[in-house]
Amino acid sequence: MAEKNRDLVHKIYNDMWNARQFQLCDTLLDENFLLHLLKTSLHNRGEYKKAAQDWLKKYPDIHYDVKDVITEGNKIAVRWEGSDKSKNFSYKGQTILLIINNKVKEAWEVSDVE
Repeated sequence: MAEKNRDLVHKIYNDMWNARQFQLCDTLLDENFLLHLLKTSLHNRGEYKKAAQDWLKKYPDIHYDVKDVITEGNKIAVRWEGSDKSKNFSYKGQTILLIINNKVKEAWEVSDVE
């Protein structure tokens, strides 16, 4: 299970975000995916896709580097860094993912930006 979870993290950060293959949302995220952020939440896959599009408008060259992945049962903890050199922007964060039926069902994310 740990290797499968690491592969899922790779697909989210490297394939979906860095390679801009957002069609993968449909196979990686549960339809009712719930993302808890510090001050708000996204309540389904559609809201996540919209937020991703908005983020890419603001930071079109954003790139993510996964620094650590820790798996425990059906949960994954990820420490990552994101940067957009064209905007002189960088940030760091951690995300905990809950995996149900090989998809991300729920996630909790904190970062040093709002």
